[in-house]
Amino acid sequence: MTPEIFKTEIYHINGKGEEGGTVFSEMQGREGNQEDVMALAQQQALYQFKNAYRYETGGMLPHLRNLTLQKSKLVDHCYPKALADLAWFAKSPVIDYHKTAYVPQNLTVVVLGGSLDPEKLLDTISQTTERHLAAAGLDRGIHPKDWIRPFVESDSSFYDPIIEKDKTIIVPYADTDTSTGQIMINWVGPRAHDWLTTTALGILGDYLTGSAHSILRRKFVEISEPACAGISFDVTFRDPTIISLNFAAVQKGWLSTLADDVRMVLKGLCRVPVDMKAMKLVLKNQLIALEQTMESKPGVYIQAGVMQGEL
Repeated sequence: MTPEIFKTEIYHINGKGEEGGTVFSEMQGREGNQEDVMALAQQQALYQFKNAYRYETGGMLPHLRNLTLQKSKLVDHCYPKALADLAWFAKSPVIDYHKTAYVPQNLTVVVLGGSLDPEKLLDTISQTTERHLAAAGLDRGIHPKDWIRPFVESDSSFYDPIIEKDKTIIVPYADTDTSTGQIMINWVGPRAHDWLTTTALGILGDYLTGSAHSILRRKFVEISEPACAGISFDVTFRDPTIISLNFAAVQKGWLSTLADDVRMVLKGLCRVPVDMKAMKLVLKNQLIALEQTMESKPGVYIQAGVMQGEL
């Protein structure tokens, strides 16, 4: 990486005192986005210091401002010690990070397209890309002896998220509209390889929130004075998975009580039978949505499957 590329791709200040750079601009947008602010607060609440999922891996603005090409100005106390995934951020230059992270064994390539000839593609790769990798000394196999897979084999894999008891965290967010807020309820879910339970939870989430007729939306959205504008259910594919119920544009009067009200509804549902007629409709709609995805955007489905497999 040259100084010119660093200025363009990461960070610079122009003659007018204006900050720029592709990475800096992207992270500037994220730090001002309500969903991203909530997501970072969630990560910091769930994960311990030695788990890299706790951190914003794109870089926080104060740290990006102090990052240089040849050396980092960041001091050791910015991050805990022994963070294999993020130690570079506290003490290594950008070039060293690229040499460590941007290597073939840390890369999974997904190629999609009916017009592609697999044999020709692989032959082209072997004649071009593989030769360049060999020349650079990067043809070290799928898993070199000294290689530690980030997140999967590093410290992060030994420090699972922990919720010892219910807790509420208030996340400040600057906005001109103070009449609404956002609520996120989180649980630690099953391991990433527990496909059956993870799939069942996704179906359950759709049953609870997926349509105007779903239970939680009927209770809190489709009413004369809605508590919020929308509800979504997400299963984040980490290991273990993280389950989230998200409530958008929550009215100020509901911000302090909505989470407890939702828990009471969920506890009540545990005492009554599942509405199998509604569940049958949920399954039917999910199958239709899957077929539509495979027809119009197969890459989205395949890439998600590959990502889950890597975890």
